[in-house]
Amino acid sequence: MHRFGTLLLVLPVASIVFMTACAPTLVPRPESESPTAYYDQGLILLEQDSLKTAAQFFHKAVKQDSTFAPGWAGLAFVIGTYGKTDLAFDYMKKAMRHKPTADVYVFKGRLLMRARKDDNGLNDAVQCFDRALDKKPGHTDALFYKALALKQAAKLESAAGLLRQMLQTIESAKADSLLSEINRVSRQNPVTQTATAIALKDSVTRGDFAALLDAEIQLYKKLQQNQPIGYGDGFQGPVPSEGILQQDRTIRDIKDHQAENSIRKLVRANVMDVYPDQTFRSDQILKRRDAALVCQNVMVHYLGQDITTRYINQPSVFPDVKRVNYAYNAINLVTELGIMQARENSGRFYPNQPLSGLDALKAVHNLEQVLESMI
Repeated sequence: MHRFGTLLLVLPVASIVFMTACAPTLVPRPESESPTAYYDQGLILLEQDSLKTAAQFFHKAVKQDSTFAPGWAGLAFVIGTYGKTDLAFDYMKKAMRHKPTADVYVFKGRLLMRARKDDNGLNDAVQCFDRALDKKPGHTDALFYKALALKQAAKLESAAGLLRQMLQTIESAKADSLLSEINRVSRQNPVTQTATAIALKDSVTRGDFAALLDAEIQLYKKLQQNQPIGYGDGFQGPVPSEGILQQDRTIRDIKDHQAENSIRKLVRANVMDVYPDQTFRSDQILKRRDAALVCQNVMVHYLGQDITTRYINQPSVFPDVKRVNYAYNAINLVTELGIMQARENSGRFYPNQPLSGLDALKAVHNLEQVLESMI
């Protein structure tokens, strides 16, 4: 190989070693010293999340045979995992030039899922997994990662079908876990694509919660139509004196955000608020206590009664929620009404933990049921 070409091979792996500097890893020897044997060993290490050593074996495969497409694809994926996206796609192009196998298409799809998380990226990834399945029907990684891409695109039924197909032929802990996650969301019967996508998140943001309340239960429309019980009896709670809905307020940081319209609606309704510096901080992770406060604001609108201090003088039912907590009343309110719950088998509310997407969807659906019971 030309000296310059050899240098190109060495540099990415050297950068990976530098980025993952740690105690030396014992590298098992493959059964032979062929490109395929090196590649297979790299796959085993990749499955164990030993990225640095996996890259070393992929590198050995292409160093021994510069036309070995799977080695280039594996190396491209590892490089992409470390954020070297442009270089990763350069290496993937090398793989595609040399008789790409089913494994190559799987790695390309996984790289697309990591580098391009929009709908177009996910669609392109699914096409790669389909090409892999054309070349090798029943390819388990192609089935699993296609299901994962469909899940990320909020196409839960299709994703679950693929996983069931996969689990009929092999045992796979990761496929079983993914199917269980999809089933938990499906059981909540999300109405909108927005809700499905948010429910799959490990944690939701303030913008996510606004979008969920607006899209899934059309909260703003409900507030427009509702004349709160006791409205006009002298207490308005967080409702401004000119009526239940107020004029648009200046929000400096939501222009062109995907949830901009939902955020404006809920701020206008005084359900969610802006910070003193006129920012909403849409991408800030929402904690469970703050979700409780939002739900309390909604209840105040519907009741038109001062319920914001109802539980202040009552003893705490949760060992991790003290009366000095600014959301103490809200937490007790939403748990008594069944809008939010303590964590299973713990008896704790975990007010400072992020609200998961699934818990957010449950809370919004429970909130809707409570509101409908009041009509």
